[in-house]
Amino acid sequence: MVPLGAPGLDEHVRDPTREREVRERVAVEVAELAPPEAKLEAAEAVRPGGDAVPAADLALDPLPDVRATDRRGSPVASAAVNLVLDWDGTVTVRDSQWMLLERFGDRDLFAATEDALGRTLSYREVMESQLASVRVPLEEAVAFLVDEVEVRAGFAALVERFAPLLLSSGFVETIEPILAREGVRAELVANRLDPRPDGWRILWADDAPCPVCGDLCKRRALPTGRPLVYVGDGYSDRCAALAADRVFATRGLADYLAGEGVAFEPFETFYDVAAPLT
Repeated sequence: MVPLGAPGLDEHVRDPTREREVRERVAVEVAELAPPEAKLEAAEAVRPGGDAVPAADLALDPLPDVRATDRRGSPVASAAVNLVLDWDGTVTVRDSQWMLLERFGDRDLFAATEDALGRTLSYREVMESQLASVRVPLEEAVAFLVDEVEVRAGFAALVERFAPLLLSSGFVETIEPILAREGVRAELVANRLDPRPDGWRILWADDAPCPVCGDLCKRRALPTGRPLVYVGDGYSDRCAALAADRVFATRGLADYLAGEGVAFEPFETFYDVAAPLT
């Protein structure tokens, strides 16, 4: 087991050899899972004031006038793009849920369940067991994340320009404070938390298994408009990415798509995403 916080932890968790094909149904008895306590609608982040930073104020070189094409080679008009961003590991440089679990959760449980994800444990089982090991007050956890979470360069400018949907398997209560800190207003679809003293519980935004992958999944929350552009990094982004017309991927999602022979575009910052969508 790789100790949490040791060099190589991210590589250990994201090893693509541990991840099964997303279309295989996860072997889990859904009937044995505790039902969620609430079903939630999309939430919009609230900020104390001020506008998102316009691209013109960032002292960047003008973005090239590139005619975008989707993975089938069809033109994509930037004005009509339906852009969807994952949050953890995509908007954030490090996965903020991992940061939360490293700081406040059961480290051995975290490592063991990440190893079993997609093999012997479903995504739902992993998330629920990991979050149940967190017992600190929500305010303490949020203060830690606000101090420590870093967002990728170009995020505010991308939101200002394309008004993306933030689609996360994380939590409204831990995401909105980061958006407020950044001065960014964006549409957010995420789960919610019931931060009980005996272990946090997840209130799933959508508790029905996906008919494609068989697990709790982001695919059903995708916009219906086309063309659809998806930006993500990990396991929970696989099924949604396969439903998109164009994908920007990094880390585990990039490894998975490469293994499946699915075209994608790599990115490091959101300027890498904005430029070809112009």
